[in-house]
Amino acid sequence: MQGKAVLAFGLFVVGVAVAKPHGFGWGPPPPPPNFDWLPAEAQQKLKAIHEDHSLGWTEKKEMIDAVFDSLPQSVLSKMPPPPGFDRLPKETQDRFNAVHNNDTLTWAQRREKIHEIIESLPEEQRRLLPHGPHFGPRGFPPHPPPGFKEALPTEAFEKLVAIHGNKDLSESQKKQQIDDVMKALPKDVIAKLPLPPKFNELPAEAQEKARSILNDFSVDFDTRHKNLREFIRTLPEDQQKLVRPPRPWGPHGPHGFPNHPPPDFKGVLPTEAFQKLEAIFAENISHEEKMKKMDAVLGAQSQEVIDKLPIPPPFRNLPADAQAKVKAIFHNFQLSHEERREQVRKFLDSLPEEVRKLVPRPPFGGPHGPMGPRGPPPDWKDVLPADVWEKLEAIHAKQLSREERHKETDAVLKALPKETLEKLPLPPHLRGLPADVQAKIRTIMGNFEVGFEDRKEEVRKYIDTLPEEVRKTIPPKPHFRHGFGGPRGPWH
Repeated sequence: MQGKAVLAFGLFVVGVAVAKPHGFGWGPPPPPPNFDWLPAEAQQKLKAIHEDHSLGWTEKKEMIDAVFDSLPQSVLSKMPPPPGFDRLPKETQDRFNAVHNNDTLTWAQRREKIHEIIESLPEEQRRLLPHGPHFGPRGFPPHPPPGFKEALPTEAFEKLVAIHGNKDLSESQKKQQIDDVMKALPKDVIAKLPLPPKFNELPAEAQEKARSILNDFSVDFDTRHKNLREFIRTLPEDQQKLVRPPRPWGPHGPHGFPNHPPPDFKGVLPTEAFQKLEAIFAENISHEEKMKKMDAVLGAQSQEVIDKLPIPPPFRNLPADAQAKVKAIFHNFQLSHEERREQVRKFLDSLPEEVRKLVPRPPFGGPHGPMGPRGPPPDWKDVLPADVWEKLEAIHAKQLSREERHKETDAVLKALPKETLEKLPLPPHLRGLPADVQAKIRTIMGNFEVGFEDRKEEVRKYIDTLPEEVRKTIPPKPHFRHGFGGPRGPWH
């Protein structure tokens, strides 16, 4: 009985774990762990789907569902129990079991029903189940922190539950409304709120400081958490290890930026320098600001240390002389990040085709070259007049900087009739959005009175205003850990 219930719940956990979109790190992430219980053929299929960057998020999920739908019950019954399952009440396990026994359901339908059961559970039961990374690319916790129910008046707690569960609110709106509820509470109630996990293992003085920061509602939500991260970095090393700074919202931080510096820098850089990089990556600032601060830290290191810094993994398959050239450019901190990236791009474009092929393509793209697209989006070819398509191909074939390429592309597109522009498909990662949202993005990207980067920033800001359930349909934009990687195309 329990094995079947374990399987039913596992349908949700495994389905999300395998199919969730990835994007941080260099190149494709490793295959999902803990799938040794699957037949070798099924593992190979999942691995192939997982690493096929030509597939969109929805396509991957559907193909993964098909793999699990093809497995017999005797195989699925070997699924290991998820963490926390054995602590659930028997009646809750029975609910999962009822879903499992319904053999008329597909894998996707079972997973959806399991998800519905989990969402309906009391908070104390949901806390027992793994959920951290499964909120989607721009997710927000679905319920208030553990312990708040016991510390807060019923009315206040119910308001927080309603805010967390309101899918029509953006993250910024949720944060503001949560703060409004908390500001109205008496100080003696606020003082009883539990600290984040593991903070209770800190010395009393450190606990009080953390509490005073988190309960300071004179500053906004993000500022409080930024102040907490800064405080944690002042603690002794052994105390820092007890607690982890709260992660920026979403698995990649603001706009898809990784949450930490390259791990293989840690063994090369002095401890103080690496900690500075960690602090920079934890800040809620733009990609450009992070790169400038990161360059300042790395540029201050001795040449001996800089020479030992590894180049990004995608370039490690190049011949030794090409790697040395990339390294020399990449570690020339007299140049800006954009200038270095452009020089690397030009160098790679000068290499023979068989050498360029050694650099993996960025995921979620079309026919990309080592540092950017080799041509305009292929699905534009059927929409554009032949002469216009040839102009775009010619632009992409020239040795231009990204900025120059965007300017020339804009000049071509600007001359097209409105009805043609409206037929151009959006980037694949935006095609799952509602029609009205796509129309708004199309309007922004079709405004050639402003530059490409300005249009892209306006789209980013617009997306941040959308309800959480809408934002979740957008796969996280993959960023290479040092900022390399070209644009996805004229509208990407």
